[in-house]
Amino acid sequence: MTKTPKEYISAEGSMNYELELTKKQFNFNNWLYSKMIPYLKGDILETGSGCGTFSERLIRDFKGKIYLTEIDPLFLKQLKKNYEDKRVHIAKLDLNNKKDFSKIKTRFDSIFSSNVLEHIKDDILALKLLGTLLKPEGRIVLLVPCHKFLFSDIDIEEGHYRRYTKKELREKAKKAGFEIKKEFWFDMIAVPARYISGNLLKIKKTPAGSLGLFNRLIHLIAFIEDKILRNSLGVSRIIVIEKNQEDFKKHL
Repeated sequence: MTKTPKEYISAEGSMNYELELTKKQFNFNNWLYSKMIPYLKGDILETGSGCGTFSERLIRDFKGKIYLTEIDPLFLKQLKKNYEDKRVHIAKLDLNNKKDFSKIKTRFDSIFSSNVLEHIKDDILALKLLGTLLKPEGRIVLLVPCHKFLFSDIDIEEGHYRRYTKKELREKAKKAGFEIKKEFWFDMIAVPARYISGNLLKIKKTPAGSLGLFNRLIHLIAFIEDKILRNSLGVSRIIVIEKNQEDFKKHL
């Protein structure tokens, strides 16, 4: 990568376009959420809650404590306004800032992280720090964008430091003191779409119109991917990791 990604935090809320656009993809979000929810349990912390795309689903489906975290002040303000349930806590969390972590006293059964780790400069440190917030049997369920060849100006605009390989993601999880419990590809159809828009056409922002069509066709796409192609490839990877109790402390 030769360019520096755009800063995630800004006075205007730098990710507002992408997050608001993503939130409107209701069918797609339900599909993604259905892939991650089987591995969530108990008290849950969500990283990078943004404008609440998945937050409302977590609050609806889980009865334990829910922590919504963000680094962008505008999104934090919006989250505090939208979610006043007594079970719900809103907190600033920079995933590379140990002081932010020290302010969160609750320990969690699950951490939900969708399209966040790629925004973090030191992603191994982020995983280590997230591990300190887990209960002994806790887990992180995360989704990240994959395939180096797909990296383009869209990633730069979205604030991505990287796209992962399967091997890289595994190695970084292990270096942070985690054991891999489950991993699989997600969203195969988006691979050619991303390559055409970002690498060939050199588009810098995800086209809103293309996402609208994708959202309308999601039931067919999900059927093909889940039942026929059986998640053999994807633009993203979902991985479930748990702390290795024997050596987690030595990684801190």
